[in-house]
Amino acid sequence: TNKHVFSSQSVSNEDKKDASVLIEEISGNYLVTLNRTKALNSLNIDMINILTPFYEKLIKEKKQTTVVMLGGGDKAFCAGGDVRKLYDLGIGGAEIEEITEFFKLEYILDNLLGTL
Repeated sequence: TNKHVFSSQSVSNEDKKDASVLIEEISGNYLVTLNRTKALNSLNIDMINILTPFYEKLIKEKKQTTVVMLGGGDKAFCAGGDVRKLYDLGIGGAEIEEITEFFKLEYILDNLLGTL
């Protein structure tokens, strides 16, 4: 079993528990764990930037594989997009383009998941 932790930032062994997404390859199949338990595993930009290239790679390879996605913790699989972060951006005066960029990237990921 090879354990891969993907993050947009370098992750040390001690920080794996804090990684937003864990991807484990097992005999050519994958276990993907959404790992933001305190936020009910809601998707943020970091997670989207990890998951999108991962799924694009799988689609491009065109080989038969199984992907199992889990939500870390015991409260939720995924609460959807991180609307709290979007709210905070709006209150903080973020440009509308920054907020809509999140939805653009999330919908690209949604489409990838729907076409696997």
